[in-house]
Amino acid sequence: MICNVGNEKVDEVATNCFQLFQKHIPYNMLVIVENDTEFKLNVCEKRINQNDKTKRTIENQYTSGTISKLYKTELSDAFLTTLDFSKLDKTNLEMLYRGYCNAIVQFNSASVTGVFQARNSARTQDDLVMLNQIEDLERDISKLTNQLKAEKQQNQRVTLNIAIHQKRKQIEDIKIKLSQI
Repeated sequence: MICNVGNEKVDEVATNCFQLFQKHIPYNMLVIVENDTEFKLNVCEKRINQNDKTKRTIENQYTSGTISKLYKTELSDAFLTTLDFSKLDKTNLEMLYRGYCNAIVQFNSASVTGVFQARNSARTQDDLVMLNQIEDLERDISKLTNQLKAEKQQNQRVTLNIAIHQKRKQIEDIKIKLSQI
């Protein structure tokens, strides 16, 4: 499904569009939010609701970063090549949809590592776990930084600073794992 947002910035309205379509349409779908200069893609893993069989529950949601239509980069070009319908597994609709999910996860991974690599489904799941770890660590760093700003005692500031540096080191280690083949 394509949602054209006119002159609006894609980043500002994409989340609302994704939530609206993915929540209220019970089928797996690739949602594209675009304007004249850029676009974003979104897919979700849905399952049948346990209480109401006519509804679906969103388990995981994968959203690509904003991709420019005007400027090509190696990452976006490789990503769009991976999304080419002729290159996706068309054994059944589930495999096709899984191909879209994997491509978006790999694009997000490439945004961190700088190199787009088409990978198998098992490795994509590993990459997804590592990307989630990076997000968690970045949230922790943000919390620790806010605590550091409010802290008055020097020894506590040093302790918080060490914790921040350890978390940054963990992020770098995860990025190295992501970039390995």
